[in-house]
Amino acid sequence: MLSFIIHPDYIIEKKSQDTYKSLLEFIAQMRSDGKIWVALPREVNNWWRQRRQMNLVSRNGAWSITGTGSERAKIAYAVVDGDKISYEF
Repeated sequence: MLSFIIHPDYIIEKKSQDTYKSLLEFIAQMRSDGKIWVALPREVNNWWRQRRQMNLVSRNGAWSITGTGSERAKIAYAVVDGDKISYEF
């Protein structure tokens, strides 16, 4: 989760404004591409309340998520590859 607090006093200069605009454009593009979820605090609250009701279950050797909101959840596996950790969905 990322939260940005931008005070107007710190973006007076053109370079600072350009940097801020670039950040906003990047976030907007990531949202449009479906790569991030840009949510209001109440939406995050609702998600975690739903998440608390979900369960990870094994059926016939396969893992799945059950419960309200499970259609929005994904199972990820952390994999150690040398000195890196990657995630498989």
